[in-house]
Amino acid sequence: MNLFESVICHDYGLVRAERGYTGYKTNGIHMVGICWIANFLTVVGCVAIYFIQSEKIYELYEILQSLHYWEVAGRIVLIILLLGIHLLAFAAFGGRVIFKDIIHRFVAYEPDQKKAVVGRGGMYFYTSLISFFVVLGILAFLMRSLPDPA
Repeated sequence: MNLFESVICHDYGLVRAERGYTGYKTNGIHMVGICWIANFLTVVGCVAIYFIQSEKIYELYEILQSLHYWEVAGRIVLIILLLGIHLLAFAAFGGRVIFKDIIHRFVAYEPDQKKAVVGRGGMYFYTSLISFFVVLGILAFLMRSLPDPA
């Protein structure tokens, strides 16, 4: 079972254990999309940190200025890009047949294997979110000490 299927099983395992829900529908597919978006934004944030630390801040200002120049269009493109990343999760894991296959394979595992799969999926999901917030915090800290672009 791959890492993204483990995230789906993590959510499925928690829903079954905590709420006693017997259906197949969970939010695992949304969690995969959120992980992918968080990882993408983490990489973008790391690139921005690289520009700031390597004193190429004016290149970063040019990129941000071009986004600001396009105003609404730039924001819409970013939203569409992030929405496209989220929709890739649905394309890969959102089909009913694929989803049921993942759950049937998960249910067939031994309890120790289930615990390992659920733990691995949870670790990936929470690590993705934590890394995003850490990079966001570092960027917020570094942005306070930037020179004025004028």
